[in-house]
Amino acid sequence: DAFNSFLYWRSPLPDISEDLERLHSKSMDDEDSNRDLRLLTVCNSYTASSEIKKVLESLQEHIDNPDVEAQVQVLSAALRAAHMDSMHEDNAKSSEEGNDNFQQGVPHSKMSTDGDNKETSSSSVHKEQMAKSCASSLQNISSPNELDRANEHLQERGTDFVLDKKSKLQNIIPQPLLDQYLSMTDPARAQTVDTEIAKHCAYSLPGVALTLGRQNWHCLRDTYETLASDEQWKVRRTLAFSIHELAVILGDKLTAADLVPIFNGFLKDLDEVRIGVLKHLYDFLKLLHTDKRREYLYQLQEFMVTDNSRNWRFRYELAEQLILILELYNPTDVYNHLRHIALTLCSDKVSEVRWISFRLVVAILNKFYASRENELGINFINELIMRFHHSSKWVGRQAFAFICQLVIEEECMPVKQFVMHLLPSLLSLATDPVPNVRVLLAKALRRTLLERAYFISVGNPHVEVVEETVLVLQSDRDQDVRFFASAQPKQSNTNSTVLQEES
Repeated sequence: DAFNSFLYWRSPLPDISEDLERLHSKSMDDEDSNRDLRLLTVCNSYTASSEIKKVLESLQEHIDNPDVEAQVQVLSAALRAAHMDSMHEDNAKSSEEGNDNFQQGVPHSKMSTDGDNKETSSSSVHKEQMAKSCASSLQNISSPNELDRANEHLQERGTDFVLDKKSKLQNIIPQPLLDQYLSMTDPARAQTVDTEIAKHCAYSLPGVALTLGRQNWHCLRDTYETLASDEQWKVRRTLAFSIHELAVILGDKLTAADLVPIFNGFLKDLDEVRIGVLKHLYDFLKLLHTDKRREYLYQLQEFMVTDNSRNWRFRYELAEQLILILELYNPTDVYNHLRHIALTLCSDKVSEVRWISFRLVVAILNKFYASRENELGINFINELIMRFHHSSKWVGRQAFAFICQLVIEEECMPVKQFVMHLLPSLLSLATDPVPNVRVLLAKALRRTLLERAYFISVGNPHVEVVEETVLVLQSDRDQDVRFFASAQPKQSNTNSTVLQEES
């Protein structure tokens, strides 16, 4: 029976008493080293706090100086941080002593706790060193120049110190909800949850930023930069379409610091991403300071180059945005930088791009004369005559007739300037060999020019010349030209004066 018992045939249990003793002695050694490290941290904290207090006392006499006041605020923050670290060490020490008996029974948990304590202690030592550096930078201030230099040094170190202390915590929405949103940029989530989860995150980011407010932008900054460099162009495209709205939420300072670099990156991206920036180019540029906005004058020319030359809608959108952007720059900058783009777009292969570009040209003329830059306006008119009226292609001459018609409709220049510089060239198109050019001339004269009170007033020396040209067009050999030249002008606008009477 003894041989049949379970205890007899079971393998003997190993003796682990020696291993337990070695493990216990190692734990005691680790505890001693942690105690010494905490003692060193407390000493450093006390030393740094003492030095900061001395500097604060020496600066109290100059508290009226704004620079000194800023230094006092930074040093006060460093002093509070050092005090909080020392209190954290005391609490950790008392907590460890209270749980010592329990941790002896769980060696693995104690090793994990010791590791955390080491990280906390090393972080505290780093903070104390930073605080001591801030204090030492102000110990030898004896002149205003040294005060300025110390202020710059303190601002740099103080900014780093505050950023180290600042966490991604806020009190607007539940923190777990924000943490869940920020985790949407994790590549593992794209494989396990949804392949387009990063795009959904980018789409919702302006709304999250609006909810948190600009004071909590630090919670989203890293996530936004991660999305802006995402390998999927759809994610970057989503951000490009909403960057102007985010700029409104953040304000000019945060926009210049965090959004402008990303905006510049989007300008060099794929056309699918650049179109998002281009559609709201005016909305973004108007939020920038004048100096920063002027830097983009040299980059607007880059929008003329596209990955696919057939993407004419890209150039159409550029012309539309330039009409709005004109108000952001002075006439000289418009003449030197935007004039060339407008003239190039007027010669585009696609008619839709050309028609909207003609309105851009008229808006530029309006900019010059509204700012009383008549010389720039005359130079631009002469360039239009040379480029379009004397063009060897009938499309260019037709463009000139349409531009003159828009000038009359939009009242963008004084009537005397128009009669002197544009009217003779416009009337000379009556002998153009292409019927389409003469058709547009007939429309411009009958439906626009002769509807203005200035050109039907008695005694006007230019009325006779215009009427003679109309008679020539009414007897034209082309049927369409005769039809539009014989059409009666609208009587409702006869008394309106679109062109300005003053010169």
